[in-house]
Amino acid sequence: MGSFPPIICPRFPFSLMARTTSRLRLSDIPVPPEIPQQHAGSYRLLAKKRIQLQGVITDTSQVLSEQRQSLGGDLTDCAGPQIIEGVQLSLLQIANGERQQVTAAIATLRGETAERVYGECIACGKKIPKARLNAVPYASTCVKCQTDAEKGQQL
Repeated sequence: MGSFPPIICPRFPFSLMARTTSRLRLSDIPVPPEIPQQHAGSYRLLAKKRIQLQGVITDTSQVLSEQRQSLGGDLTDCAGPQIIEGVQLSLLQIANGERQQVTAAIATLRGETAERVYGECIACGKKIPKARLNAVPYASTCVKCQTDAEKGQQL
């Protein structure tokens, strides 16, 4: 995977090269014995997602560090570094939050959380449809409750 060309300022390297896990097959991910057999597929999806997110976090952190070192604090001749750094910091924050959700879902699958059952909506207690868990394996709410929560935030 190559790097992106410099953006706005030639001195500002922007090369987020997140590690790809496309070669990692779900069947290659071992399932711990404490994971119920009916949730083995979900565990593998979560484990792969956690690996992907860790790659994004590691790469973004490394790029930010390299950018700060290469600029040496002199941002006067570059218009975009501060903006791009802000975007990268936002990406880092989002990836960290998503990784926490994935880690919490894995803990739930392992039975480490007494207050939650994997695949059960934390808002209404109903079973989260398998299609939703396949799309978002760390989902803790059903689509209806998630939609209601998002509508409530918009008001």
